[in-house]
Amino acid sequence: MNRINILDIAYQDYTPELVKIDESVIKSINWPVATILPIKIVLPPHIAQSPLSSLTFMILLCSLNYRFWRLKDDKSIEKYRHNNLSGSRAAWDVLERYWGISEYPVDEFRKTYHEKGFEKLFGDMPGLEGRKAIMDEMLKDERLQNFSEGTVVKTRISGKIGVAQAAELAREFPKSFSDPYLKKSQLALSMFSGYLQGNGTKIETDFTAFADYQVPRVLKALGILHYDARLQEKVDSHTLLPEGDGEEVAIRAATILACKKIADHINGNDADVDNLLWQSQHIAGESRFHLTETTRY
Repeated sequence: MNRINILDIAYQDYTPELVKIDESVIKSINWPVATILPIKIVLPPHIAQSPLSSLTFMILLCSLNYRFWRLKDDKSIEKYRHNNLSGSRAAWDVLERYWGISEYPVDEFRKTYHEKGFEKLFGDMPGLEGRKAIMDEMLKDERLQNFSEGTVVKTRISGKIGVAQAAELAREFPKSFSDPYLKKSQLALSMFSGYLQGNGTKIETDFTAFADYQVPRVLKALGILHYDARLQEKVDSHTLLPEGDGEEVAIRAATILACKKIADHINGNDADVDNLLWQSQHIAGESRFHLTETTRY
């Protein structure tokens, strides 16, 4: 599987009657091309002690990197907070605190996890039972360590990383990473490529955008995505969109394709465009994002 396969799925799922891409707006924006650079990840020394430690950490982090919100009875959103941090930063903090310093640090984290349990470490994350199932899959045996070792070797030899490895990750850990668009698994490996590039290693990447719930919100604020009136009302009223429903899929497909079209327009990279948009969430102000109870993003 490669980037073209994911884009083919997105083209099949693209439904302009629900979510339409305005290419004229893409061409009218003065994109800050010089600042659209590959992600570079700087890790704490005990995590960055080796490529194996770094990749294993990022895979485990991204397995939990989804839906850091809970819809309350009054239709308001409660964001996940723990140790005075929120969202992915809170999850990162926990993993960083308990990450080991041995050759195989995930072994030390596994021991701590089994001793303390999910809630003691991470607090009250939304979708608690689903997250426990994911951690059980990721930490059950040596598969995470073995997968990471193999991926480090393959990447070192080929100088490439992308959708093919993300698909392998999803096949190895289906509860944690199964997704037609491979959002979390692509993100984990993109972060790993950012770690490598941050350490001066040249790496060729082959990723699409990472279809989540924040990037489409920014694209909509820029006028690049236009939602059908009924879909917009559902987003504004915090109405849940079922996973795999036509409206939810239409948002994700349009997001991936819009990032590709922006990348084509500026002769750039889909994933780097995604990162720029994700870092530009202030553009969308307090506008609401679509809600789907999913483990995919």
